[in-house]
Amino acid sequence: MSADISRLARALVLLAALGGGPVLAATEPYYQPHYCNNAFTYQKEIAEGKKAAQQVYKQMKVLPDSSPITQYVRSVGQRLVAYAPGYKWPYNFHVVQDKSINAFALPGGPIFVNTGLIAAAQNESELAGVMAHEISHVVQRHATCNMTRQAKRNVGWGLAGVLAGVLVPGAGGVLAQQGVGMAQNLSYLQMSRTDEKEADLLGTEILWAAGYNPRGLVQMFQIIEKQSGSGGAQFLSDHPNPGNRVQYVDQEIQALPPKPNPINNTPEFEKIRAMVESNKEMAGRVSASSQSAAPSAAPVPGQPGNVVVSAQSVPFQHQGYSIRYPANWKLYGDSGSIVTIAPPGGIVTDAKGQTQVAYGVIIDSFQPDQGSTLAEGTRQLIARLRQSNPQLQETGSAEEINVDGMPARSVELESRSPLSTAQSDVPEQDWLVTVGRSDGQIDYFVFIAPRQDFRTLRPAYTTMLHSVQLSAAGQGGN
Repeated sequence: MSADISRLARALVLLAALGGGPVLAATEPYYQPHYCNNAFTYQKEIAEGKKAAQQVYKQMKVLPDSSPITQYVRSVGQRLVAYAPGYKWPYNFHVVQDKSINAFALPGGPIFVNTGLIAAAQNESELAGVMAHEISHVVQRHATCNMTRQAKRNVGWGLAGVLAGVLVPGAGGVLAQQGVGMAQNLSYLQMSRTDEKEADLLGTEILWAAGYNPRGLVQMFQIIEKQSGSGGAQFLSDHPNPGNRVQYVDQEIQALPPKPNPINNTPEFEKIRAMVESNKEMAGRVSASSQSAAPSAAPVPGQPGNVVVSAQSVPFQHQGYSIRYPANWKLYGDSGSIVTIAPPGGIVTDAKGQTQVAYGVIIDSFQPDQGSTLAEGTRQLIARLRQSNPQLQETGSAEEINVDGMPARSVELESRSPLSTAQSDVPEQDWLVTVGRSDGQIDYFVFIAPRQDFRTLRPAYTTMLHSVQLSAAGQGGN
């Protein structure tokens, strides 16, 4: 094994000190989890994870607990967590109806598995491998370690806010599924390559200890990388390949005592995978709480009358600003998070199965380089947006405007709408407005619509922008 990975015999004294897990033979090698200087107590981490899970249920299609698919995933998960070292987190497992290949773990134990991951796996050991990998992120507290580090740079955001930003994605073609707001300010779900290597090694040994073929993990990652153009990229964006993954996992497997008849597959997996692929189980079976956030039928491009703007408006108070928006539109997020406001049908599922914003506004913040002017920070923001979406183009020069009496910048952009299909390319127009804050960050608003509909919706967007009032603490500008 590489010299940077410490390995210790699994002694009973050490096991007791870590907080439990079934006892393995003291002579068996076991990867030793690494822990950071974490600002969260165990109880606080569990509480924050529960709040974040509530956001998931509000904004994603989560299958009910009674679903056979959920029950099966939970049975696999419970087999694995019986061998997870360290603190006895209250692990629980859920299934998201989404065809993208993805899974994610929240602090304190909630783990979500996409149906797309189940469909992509060829056997149970591969599905269990990714689940063991996610369990390992919980064991090693990677999320709250990331939050602890992030909190040194950004004060005042909470985990529920992080999830609001993660799960209501960016602005159609302008912000990728992993938006600038999450990547810059709310990046705890985006694991480092070091985090990934640690989760790979510990996940491999959890998989082995639970009786599975430990190669299931690396085999699943190979499948994900091969399918990165058809959904796998979502997983890889949060779980970057550390490099030499096959090599160091193979070295880890060689250091483990062989076990007779490791589990590769089960009849239960084949049954559930067939159920997922048929979609019979998912039809009309999502939880009631998640149905409210499900995308409705999209407005038809070129027929802006389908986007109804109520004459009445309702207020929303964020910790950094307040805004009024049409009463018949829906707001996703909370007072400390990224916010998406969209009309009925404004949030759609694109050709890759990802949820995107076709009509509406995204409100978030961005940290430019220290000492940057608002103009410089706006250019840095656009450059960051362009990294995730090379199609993004400016269509005019930035203009100086005011928002709530404070200096602001207005930039017209264009990109490709998520309403585009393989047969029809729908251009998107986006209006970016940036406002400087006293702490050096930038608040920004991205108003989104297909190009042919934008002119009709612009008065509503302008009214929303004119209603913005910045909090006294956030006012700045330069």
